[in-house]
Amino acid sequence: MTREISQAERAMRTLCVVDVENCASTSDISLERALLVQEAIREALPGVVMHVVGCSHRNAAATRFAFDHSRIVVRSGVDGADLALIEVLETERIEQRFGRVVIASGDHIFVPVTKQLREAGVEVEALSVEGQLSHELASTCSKVRYLSVSNLEVGNV
Repeated sequence: MTREISQAERAMRTLCVVDVENCASTSDISLERALLVQEAIREALPGVVMHVVGCSHRNAAATRFAFDHSRIVVRSGVDGADLALIEVLETERIEQRFGRVVIASGDHIFVPVTKQLREAGVEVEALSVEGQLSHELASTCSKVRYLSVSNLEVGNV
């Protein structure tokens, strides 16, 4: 049986969903690159303890190792990781459990679920690599921030 979360407690809770391949700026992630993404996320969101990280099966091992205290969802194919994260956001009563959701991705595919969460009273923030945030996602979120990613620029690691 799950316990009911009070409105005050819900307001203080943050969920971060991470599209690791988008944040890494590549679909082929090394362990070093996954660790850099993890470090950048933790730096941007100190104190956020609930992370759900999406990746394809090719990147599952590196992602699981780098995000060892996070929930990992794996789906391959076109937009696979995005779709796995969206499924979490749409089916797991997020609006009843969290006051804020941070979407660590720049993909426009998150726009519909962002609108749904905002309509339900959830603050939704985009956390993206500069230059990779869709204009539509940026305009749908209540706040936009950029990852500190000097080490994540394409070509490094």
